[in-house]
Amino acid sequence: MSNVAKELVQKKCSHIESSVEPLSDAQVEALLKGLAGWQRDGKKIIKEYKFKNHYQAQAFTNAVMWLSHREDHHPSITVGYNTCQVDTGRIP
Repeated sequence: MSNVAKELVQKKCSHIESSVEPLSDAQVEALLKGLAGWQRDGKKIIKEYKFKNHYQAQAFTNAVMWLSHREDHHPSITVGYNTCQVDTGRIP
């Protein structure tokens, strides 16, 4: 696990006040360099996970849903037969 990933795992999601400046493009790019497989797609940050079958893709989706509900931060999730794409939503 990269240092960036280790740091992010230790953090908790929180509601951001409108007065807080969003991350700059340079900050986003620096974070993405430390997160394997994550990429910027226009105004979104996404990653596609691949699995052996639909059951494993669905189990992963359920785990992401449980964690995101607990953190009160809800990504978009697209599930295919053996894939799952996680989309963090719009970034500035």
